[in-house]
Parts: sequence; C-alpha cells; structure tokens
Amino acid sequence: MMLGVLAAAIRRTVAGGTETDPYWDSVVALLHFEGDLVDQKGNTWSATDISYGDPKFGSSAVVLGQSASSHIDGTLPLDTLGDFTVELWAYRRVQARGCLYSTLPSARVSGFYFDIGPDYNLRFVYYNDDYYIISTPDTIPLSKWLHLAVTKSGQTLRLFVDGLLKTSHTLTIAILPGSGTAAIGYDMTSTTRQFQGSIDELRITEGVARYTADFTPPTKAFPDS
Repeated sequence: MMLGVLAAAIRRTVAGGTETDPYWDSVVALLHFEGDLVDQKGNTWSATDISYGDPKFGSSAVVLGQSASSHIDGTLPLDTLGDFTVELWAYRRVQARGCLYSTLPSARVSGFYFDIGPDYNLRFVYYNDDYYIISTPDTIPLSKWLHLAVTKSGQTLRLFVDGLLKTSHTLTIAILPGSGTAAIGYDMTSTTRQFQGSIDELRITEGVARYTADFTPPTKAFPDS
C-alpha cells in the first residue's frame, strides 16, 4: 500500500482493466517521449539536437545533453502559488550538474528549476528577488533509472527520489509563477547546464501534491486519462 496521504489515490483500475488517473483534470503536461514530443494535454514543444534511446517504459525515452545546444522548449503556465507536483524518470550518464525542468527565464524575474546540482544531488531552486534552494542530502547515482519528484503542499516543499522522501522545507516566501516559458533538460539562465542523460514520463500536476510521504514509484507509464 502506498504510504503518502494522497499517493494511494494516484492510480486506480476501473472496470475493464483500464488504468486512469483520478487527478487527470489537474494534469497540465504529460509527455511519454515515444519517439516524439507529443504532450497528452495538447501543449506544443520544440527541440534542438535531441535523440531517443532506451526507455524506462514504452518504446523510447528522450536523450539530452549531446551538445551545448541540446534542449526542449515550450509554453506552459503553472500556478506555483498553489499545490503542484513535477515528476519524471531520469537516467544520468555523466557526472555533471544539469537541469531537468525549468520555468525560470534568462531574465530571472520569477520561476523555478528542478535540477541535479553542483554536488550532484537533487535540487529545487526558485527565484523571488533572490535564489532559494532546497536539496537532497545525497547524490543521484549514474546509470540508473530513478523516479524524481518535487511536490508543494500548502507551505511545504518535498523532494522524493524513487519514492523516498529525502527532504522537506517550509516556505517563508512565495514561489512566484514564471512567465509561462518552460524548458526540459536545460537551464534557461545558463548555456552550460544541460542535463546529460535520458528523461522519460514527464508529468506536471497543478493544484495537487500527489506525494506527501514515502510511496511506491509507478511501475508503468502514466495513464492518458
């Protein structure tokens, strides 16, 4: 049984065996990276210098960081003043820092990035007149698929690695929404922080903190409804 307050409700099986997401209406982005950048919520993404390789689930995952110009861009407004969840599967190939997902534009007005930091740990960094950082105490290993997630529930931020709660942080200042610009696999404030590895199953949920305690990571691709 999942241990999080909300985790037990995240995935259920309905009559006929079709798996659905009870928070589907709150999902604002879902990419499976099945050889393309199709977003099940209809957002448009464009890419430069990416490829596709061995996946966690399905037929492929997106491979990033093959050059300094490797990136994926889109437009995805996200209300970070309320609860939210950003989650994905990641496979690190190189011992280097790298951004997984970002809404912080180069102008550094407001927004956040979810990344592997300079100490190779998982971080959530947000900007509101200055940088505020929450990070895990241990490093993210190479050559292993891991489910990585950040959730905001009320005024509490939590970081999870493979279903384990690694750190939590009580907010003292708001996480302001970004400009609507979003990036997968690179930091819009720097040209040297591309994620060097693969990403699969990226899902962003607005208004719901899916995980608030340890949980069992998904065992298959996220449902499309």
